[in-house]
Amino acid sequence: QEYIQTQPGVFGVYFWDLTTGGHFGINEKEPLPAASSIKIPVALYLYQQAAEKKISLDEKMAYNPDTDWSGGAGTIRWNAAPGQTFTLRELAQKLIRESDNVAWKMLYRRLGKDNIAAFMKELGGKTVFPGGENYSTAEDLALYTRAALEFAHRNPDVGWIFIDDLVHSIYKDGLPAYLPADIKVGHKVGALPAVANDVGIVFLPNRPYVLSVMTKDVGASED
Repeated sequence: QEYIQTQPGVFGVYFWDLTTGGHFGINEKEPLPAASSIKIPVALYLYQQAAEKKISLDEKMAYNPDTDWSGGAGTIRWNAAPGQTFTLRELAQKLIRESDNVAWKMLYRRLGKDNIAAFMKELGGKTVFPGGENYSTAEDLALYTRAALEFAHRNPDVGWIFIDDLVHSIYKDGLPAYLPADIKVGHKVGALPAVANDVGIVFLPNRPYVLSVMTKDVGASED
């Protein structure tokens, strides 16, 4: 609280100790722009469907620029030709590792935004696309991240693929930025003008934890 009061903007923070269940929050129920951090429950829904044999990760989708093109992060929009196909697994990997926005739109198209929203509510999410906007809370993002880890323990064949993607994010800012290099972190950043978010699992030996940080109005640069 002391630190946040010295900074511009609005912050939401939620911490969960995976060993003891101890937790705390600061403005953790405040709806804030989720940006790409919302991609965690999107991927989790896909893997849940795969674990239940309702969908195959080998299923292919064709890239259609008319419906799927998006600016921002990712490489599909630069490298893919119209009609080029990707497996759902490839899209999910790009979604999490690169934060690819074309992959995001393609998976929304395949899975259905309403289905994803219902899944988020089933997990216990309280602020789910309010008014159709991509807003969430620090508490909800931490909840989805814990759900991803619990899913991996129950379904190791597909679940740990997801966690491995989070660990191999190409983005090294956010949660891992000031941690020792040997500490494994699986995380998903989200950035917009004046918004810098990150949520993830810090695999601290003997004391792993989930930390969610959301912001808005923090200045011109996400740095």
